[in-house]
Amino acid sequence: SGIAELAGSSLSSAVAYGMYVLAYWMWGAMIYHTIHQLRVINRIYTDHTRINPFRVRPLYAFSTATAVTALGLAMPTYVWLGMNQLLRDPISIGITTPVTVLGLVAFVWPQLGVRRLLAAEKNQMLDALSQRFEAAIVDLRQRADERDVGGIEETTKVLDALEIEQKALTKVSTWPWQPETARYLVTALLLPLVLWLVQFIVERSMAR
Repeated sequence: SGIAELAGSSLSSAVAYGMYVLAYWMWGAMIYHTIHQLRVINRIYTDHTRINPFRVRPLYAFSTATAVTALGLAMPTYVWLGMNQLLRDPISIGITTPVTVLGLVAFVWPQLGVRRLLAAEKNQMLDALSQRFEAAIVDLRQRADERDVGGIEETTKVLDALEIEQKALTKVSTWPWQPETARYLVTALLLPLVLWLVQFIVERSMAR
Protein backbone atom coordinates (compact mmCIF):
# COMPACT_ATOMS: atom_id res chain seq x y z
CA SER A 1 0.00 0.00 0.00
CA GLY A 2 2.81 2.42 0.93
CA ILE A 3 4.72 1.51 -2.23
CA ALA A 4 1.60 2.11 -4.34
CA GLU A 5 1.01 5.49 -2.73
CA LEU A 6 4.66 6.42 -3.24
CA ALA A 7 4.50 5.34 -6.87
CA GLY A 8 1.29 7.30 -7.38
CA SER A 9 2.79 10.35 -5.73
CA SER A 10 5.92 10.14 -7.89
CA LEU A 11 3.82 9.71 -11.03
CA SER A 12 1.60 12.69 -10.24
CA SER A 13 4.66 14.80 -9.43
CA ALA A 14 6.25 13.79 -12.72
CA VAL A 15 3.08 14.63 -14.63
CA ALA A 16 2.77 17.99 -12.87
CA TYR A 17 6.43 18.75 -13.56
CA GLY A 18 5.99 17.80 -17.21
CA MET A 19 2.94 20.06 -17.52
CA TYR A 20 4.86 22.97 -15.99
CA VAL A 21 7.75 22.41 -18.39
CA LEU A 22 5.34 22.23 -21.33
CA ALA A 23 3.57 25.38 -20.20
CA TYR A 24 6.83 27.31 -19.85
CA TRP A 25 8.00 26.03 -23.23
CA MET A 26 4.74 27.12 -24.87
CA TRP A 27 4.92 30.54 -23.22
CA GLY A 28 8.52 30.95 -24.33
CA ALA A 29 7.66 29.99 -27.90
CA MET A 30 4.68 32.34 -27.88
CA ILE A 31 6.71 35.24 -26.53
CA TYR A 32 9.45 34.66 -29.15
CA HIS A 33 6.88 34.43 -31.94
CA THR A 34 5.13 37.56 -30.68
CA ILE A 35 8.33 39.62 -30.50
CA HIS A 36 9.37 38.45 -33.97
CA GLN A 37 5.94 39.23 -35.42
CA LEU A 38 5.80 42.69 -33.86
CA ARG A 39 9.30 43.51 -35.09
CA VAL A 40 8.32 42.50 -38.63
CA ILE A 41 5.22 44.70 -38.45
CA ASN A 42 7.30 47.61 -37.17
CA ARG A 43 9.85 47.12 -39.98
CA ILE A 44 7.14 46.99 -42.65
CA TYR A 45 5.55 50.12 -41.28
CA THR A 46 8.73 52.17 -41.08
CA ASP A 47 10.67 50.90 -44.13
CA HIS A 48 8.07 49.91 -46.71
CA THR A 49 5.10 52.20 -46.17
CA ARG A 50 4.23 55.26 -48.21
CA ILE A 51 2.99 57.94 -45.84
CA ASN A 52 0.06 60.12 -46.88
CA PRO A 53 -1.94 61.85 -44.11
CA PHE A 54 -4.97 62.00 -46.39
CA ARG A 55 -4.84 58.24 -46.97
CA VAL A 56 -4.44 56.81 -43.48
CA ARG A 57 -6.84 53.89 -43.84
CA PRO A 58 -4.19 51.58 -45.37
CA LEU A 59 -2.10 52.22 -42.25
CA TYR A 60 -4.83 50.56 -40.17
CA ALA A 61 -4.04 47.19 -41.75
CA PHE A 62 -1.80 45.91 -38.96
CA SER A 63 -3.57 47.53 -36.01
CA THR A 64 -6.02 44.62 -35.88
CA ALA A 65 -3.13 42.14 -35.85
CA THR A 66 -1.37 43.93 -32.99
CA ALA A 67 -4.68 44.18 -31.08
CA VAL A 68 -5.24 40.43 -31.45
CA THR A 69 -1.66 39.80 -30.34
CA ALA A 70 -2.19 41.95 -27.26
CA LEU A 71 -5.35 40.05 -26.37
CA GLY A 72 -3.60 36.75 -27.02
CA LEU A 73 -0.94 37.66 -24.48
CA ALA A 74 -3.39 38.81 -21.81
CA MET A 75 -6.47 36.61 -22.12
CA PRO A 76 -4.93 33.25 -21.06
CA THR A 77 -3.92 34.82 -17.75
CA TYR A 78 -7.36 36.34 -17.25
CA VAL A 79 -9.05 33.04 -18.07
CA TRP A 80 -6.74 31.14 -15.71
CA LEU A 81 -7.49 33.56 -12.88
CA GLY A 82 -11.21 33.27 -13.53
CA MET A 83 -11.21 29.46 -13.69
CA ASN A 84 -9.30 29.26 -10.42
CA GLN A 85 -11.55 31.90 -8.82
CA LEU A 86 -8.59 34.13 -8.08
CA LEU A 87 -10.05 37.41 -9.32
CA ARG A 88 -11.08 38.20 -5.75
CA ASP A 89 -7.62 37.42 -4.42
CA PRO A 90 -5.44 40.53 -3.94
CA ILE A 91 -2.61 38.69 -5.68
CA SER A 92 -4.61 38.91 -8.92
CA ILE A 93 -3.98 42.64 -9.13
CA GLY A 94 -0.26 41.95 -9.08
CA ILE A 95 -0.66 39.47 -11.93
CA THR A 96 -3.12 41.33 -14.15
CA THR A 97 -1.37 44.71 -13.96
CA PRO A 98 1.88 43.67 -15.71
CA VAL A 99 -0.11 41.52 -18.15
CA THR A 100 -2.27 44.53 -19.02
CA VAL A 101 0.79 46.72 -19.48
CA LEU A 102 2.41 44.04 -21.66
CA GLY A 103 -0.71 43.87 -23.83
CA LEU A 104 -0.77 47.64 -24.30
CA VAL A 105 2.93 47.67 -25.19
CA ALA A 106 2.38 44.88 -27.73
CA PHE A 107 -0.34 46.96 -29.36
CA VAL A 108 1.38 50.36 -29.38
CA TRP A 109 5.10 49.61 -29.82
CA PRO A 110 5.07 48.19 -33.39
CA GLN A 111 3.19 51.28 -34.58
CA LEU A 112 5.31 53.98 -32.96
CA GLY A 113 7.65 54.18 -35.96
CA VAL A 114 4.92 54.82 -38.50
CA ARG A 115 3.28 57.21 -36.05
CA ARG A 116 6.45 59.32 -36.03
CA LEU A 117 6.62 59.23 -39.83
CA LEU A 118 2.97 60.20 -40.11
CA ALA A 119 3.38 63.07 -37.64
CA ALA A 120 6.49 64.31 -39.49
CA GLU A 121 4.69 64.20 -42.86
CA LYS A 122 1.68 66.00 -41.41
CA ASN A 123 3.86 68.74 -39.90
CA GLN A 124 5.74 69.12 -43.18
CA MET A 125 2.48 69.56 -45.10
CA LEU A 126 1.21 72.06 -42.51
CA ASP A 127 4.44 74.04 -42.86
CA ALA A 128 4.02 74.09 -46.64
CA LEU A 129 0.44 75.30 -46.22
CA SER A 130 1.63 78.08 -43.90
CA GLN A 131 4.08 79.25 -46.56
CA ARG A 132 1.29 79.28 -49.14
CA PHE A 133 -0.89 81.23 -46.74
CA GLU A 134 1.85 83.79 -46.31
CA ALA A 135 2.37 84.09 -50.05
CA ALA A 136 -1.38 84.45 -50.67
CA ILE A 137 -1.73 87.14 -47.99
CA VAL A 138 1.19 89.10 -49.50
CA ASP A 139 -0.48 88.82 -52.92
CA LEU A 140 -3.81 89.94 -51.41
CA ARG A 141 -2.19 93.06 -49.93
CA GLN A 142 -0.55 93.91 -53.24
CA ARG A 143 -3.85 93.59 -55.10
CA ALA A 144 -5.60 95.67 -52.45
CA ASP A 145 -2.99 98.41 -52.87
CA GLU A 146 -3.54 98.27 -56.63
CA ARG A 147 -7.34 98.30 -56.22
CA ASP A 148 -7.50 95.11 -58.26
CA VAL A 149 -11.01 93.91 -57.29
CA GLY A 150 -10.97 90.88 -59.55
CA GLY A 151 -7.59 89.82 -58.28
CA ILE A 152 -8.72 90.27 -54.68
CA GLU A 153 -11.68 87.93 -55.23
CA GLU A 154 -9.42 85.36 -56.88
CA THR A 155 -6.86 85.49 -54.06
CA THR A 156 -9.62 85.31 -51.44
CA LYS A 157 -10.84 82.07 -53.02
CA VAL A 158 -7.31 80.71 -52.84
CA LEU A 159 -7.13 81.61 -49.13
CA ASP A 160 -10.48 79.91 -48.52
CA ALA A 161 -9.27 76.75 -50.27
CA LEU A 162 -6.05 76.75 -48.24
CA GLU A 163 -8.03 77.17 -45.04
CA ILE A 164 -10.24 74.21 -45.90
CA GLU A 165 -7.18 72.06 -46.58
CA GLN A 166 -5.54 73.18 -43.35
CA LYS A 167 -8.61 72.32 -41.26
CA ALA A 168 -8.90 68.90 -42.90
CA LEU A 169 -5.21 68.16 -42.36
CA THR A 170 -5.29 69.34 -38.75
CA LYS A 171 -8.05 66.83 -37.96
CA VAL A 172 -6.03 63.88 -39.29
CA SER A 173 -4.94 61.62 -36.43
CA THR A 174 -1.31 60.55 -36.37
CA TRP A 175 -2.12 57.28 -34.57
CA PRO A 176 -2.26 54.47 -37.17
CA TRP A 177 -5.41 52.78 -35.90
CA GLN A 178 -9.12 53.39 -35.78
CA PRO A 179 -10.42 54.84 -32.50
CA GLU A 180 -12.79 51.86 -32.12
CA THR A 181 -9.90 49.38 -32.21
CA ALA A 182 -8.04 51.11 -29.39
CA ARG A 183 -11.24 51.60 -27.37
CA TYR A 184 -12.29 47.94 -27.58
CA LEU A 185 -8.77 46.73 -26.76
CA VAL A 186 -8.39 48.99 -23.71
CA THR A 187 -11.82 47.91 -22.49
CA ALA A 188 -10.93 44.22 -22.82
CA LEU A 189 -7.57 44.65 -21.09
CA LEU A 190 -8.81 46.81 -18.24
CA LEU A 191 -12.02 44.86 -17.58
CA PRO A 192 -10.39 42.34 -15.15
CA LEU A 193 -8.83 45.18 -13.18
CA VAL A 194 -12.17 46.97 -13.02
CA LEU A 195 -13.94 43.77 -11.89
CA TRP A 196 -11.33 43.23 -9.18
CA LEU A 197 -11.70 46.81 -7.97
CA VAL A 198 -15.52 46.59 -7.89
CA GLN A 199 -15.43 43.29 -5.99
CA PHE A 200 -12.90 44.69 -3.55
CA ILE A 201 -15.03 47.77 -2.85
CA VAL A 202 -18.22 45.72 -2.46
CA GLU A 203 -16.56 43.24 -0.08
CA ARG A 204 -15.07 46.05 2.00
CA SER A 205 -18.48 47.74 2.19
CA MET A 206 -20.26 44.56 3.27
CA ALA A 207 -17.61 43.80 5.86
CA ARG A 208 -18.33 47.03 7.73
